[in-house]
Amino acid sequence: MEGIFDCDSTLVAQAKSPGRRLVAEAMLVQCRATTSAAVRLLLGKTGAKLDEYRDRVAVFEGESIILRWEGSQLIVGYNVAKAFRADEEAKGVRIEYLSDHQDLVGCAACRSVVVLLPGRR
Repeated sequence: MEGIFDCDSTLVAQAKSPGRRLVAEAMLVQCRATTSAAVRLLLGKTGAKLDEYRDRVAVFEGESIILRWEGSQLIVGYNVAKAFRADEEAKGVRIEYLSDHQDLVGCAACRSVVVLLPGRR
């Protein structure tokens, strides 16, 4: 069973707060076991190397995630994704999770990024 829990983490999206003091990062985590890929949402100071355990605020399994800053609040939109962990506040930031993120997609003034997991449409 050697190596069954080996995982690769890849930065797939990043959204900086309006003041650029904080950053939200989405890490795609793929393990060599028979588990599905997951997205870990990290929150920390801009320019710092974020830690996948210390800075983790949410974990999702699913198709797509959208990150958007609205002032000092982080909005996390997910559609088919399933949340396994979703902190409502971290590091002085209120985090809101929306299960239907269609209203987030067309916001031209928003600082947002869309994460589409590989192999999903």
